[in-house]
Amino acid sequence: MTWLVNQRKPVILFPNLAAMNYDWSIESAFVSPLTPPAWNAETGTPARDTTYSLFGAGAAKLVTAGVDQTMLNRFTYDTTIWLAKDGGIYSAYAWVYPTAFTGEAYVSMNLRLTKAAGVALTTPSSTTVNFANALLTLNAWNLIRISAPALTTTQQGEFASVDLRIGLVPNTGTGTIWVDGCWCGRALDFQDLGPYATGAQVEHAFDYEKYFTFLNKNCPSGKFQHRRANAGFLSGSLKSTPFNAAGVVAWEAFMDYCMAGSAVTILYSQADQTRDLIMKAVIQSDDTGVDMVNGMDTSTGMFKWQEVA
Repeated sequence: MTWLVNQRKPVILFPNLAAMNYDWSIESAFVSPLTPPAWNAETGTPARDTTYSLFGAGAAKLVTAGVDQTMLNRFTYDTTIWLAKDGGIYSAYAWVYPTAFTGEAYVSMNLRLTKAAGVALTTPSSTTVNFANALLTLNAWNLIRISAPALTTTQQGEFASVDLRIGLVPNTGTGTIWVDGCWCGRALDFQDLGPYATGAQVEHAFDYEKYFTFLNKNCPSGKFQHRRANAGFLSGSLKSTPFNAAGVVAWEAFMDYCMAGSAVTILYSQADQTRDLIMKAVIQSDDTGVDMVNGMDTSTGMFKWQEVA
């Protein structure tokens, strides 16, 4: 699935992008052999390039030259970043910027959950999704995603690392793309929240507030509390349109990851191809925020968030 333009359907990512322990923004040169956190040109000649980038100064450039172009990163599942392993859905997202294609060229994304060092699970978990260049928006950043099936208890016991592959396949055609912002973890994607095929939206355009920090000062007559100058951080709230029981399960599962104060990244604007976002925020809610709609078998979700350093 790709990002639906001109609709208010946020994607909330956990852990936040800044916590990734691999080169999610392609800021280092490709290396061979594979040496995380840097990316590896598994096939063909993918390489870091500064012509287009969404995060930082560089992205990965893939150009078909008669063979598949595939980039690979492998990282160990770190419970201090992703929390304890569970049977929940693990997803990967990436931004791709196609500038040209011919024929049936497509972008391929593969998410493989493995034992240590990329060894396949006894019952393998490997998922691939292909995105036809003809269906992507040229000369713009497109957000694409893939989700692995839920892990069984046995698979959870073996799961130790992740292989994330992104490729450009000529398929008798040609193509040129840039890739940036590769993320893996858990997501709350409003496009998944039914009952409608296009998912749920936020009820209103994002509202922002600046917030201030307070500082206790000592003075001759005792302490006083002083409101410091605006730190530049934002806070706000988000409320969804109605979604069904399956959406409630997805919403509540994601909120469980956030309740301990774990930071998330909020991709909030789909007004155009520019990916406006809150890089690092915490959810300020005492419960899941789910509220059933009176007289209907649907619910809405709401939470408050605050940007943090």
